[in-house]
Amino acid sequence: MTSFNAEVVSKGVLLKWETATETNNYGFFVQRKNNGIWSDLAFISGMGTTLNHSSYSFIDELKPDQGRHQLLQIKTG
Repeated sequence: MTSFNAEVVSKGVLLKWETATETNNYGFFVQRKNNGIWSDLAFISGMGTTLNHSSYSFIDELKPDQGRHQLLQIKTG
């Protein structure tokens, strides 16, 4: 992963991340932490194996400053 950013937008929090290449990448669980507990918000499919640059995004319809976000990458094989 080359970047992971969060930006407040009118609909909530826009999460954006990029990869330079991917190897056996099944995808990413987008997670939010509230009250000390991480919860899955969504699963975003990965590109598998590629030498190409890939961009991903997800909008969490949450008021800003109501949680923290992280990505959990799932690999195949």
